[in-house]
Amino acid sequence: MTMWLWWVVSAALAASGEALQPRCQEITIPMCRGIGYNLTSFPNALDHDTQEEAGLEVHQYWPLVEIKCSADLKFFLCSVYTPICIEDYAKPLPACRSVCERARDGCAPLMQK
Repeated sequence: MTMWLWWVVSAALAASGEALQPRCQEITIPMCRGIGYNLTSFPNALDHDTQEEAGLEVHQYWPLVEIKCSADLKFFLCSVYTPICIEDYAKPLPACRSVCERARDGCAPLMQK
């Protein structure tokens, strides 16, 4: 009975993946390092499972970040692709609506051309 219970618990933990990786992880995406927070968690709101997957997608916005159409764009993008993670809080923290709106207002004219 004990061996069977151990097997069931092990299988459940392996299937969930939660026991195998910490909830918060250090940000590794170059564009999102040094933006005011260091920890993120996955999956993100766009359903990326890894930083590698998120990094490939967020990188396509680099030209907009480089031309500085909005001072908030980089932080907003990183908060979506590498959401803020706090160890003692159960959910990732999204960016404030005002950050999203400022990024949109600054960059929308360029994106609509």
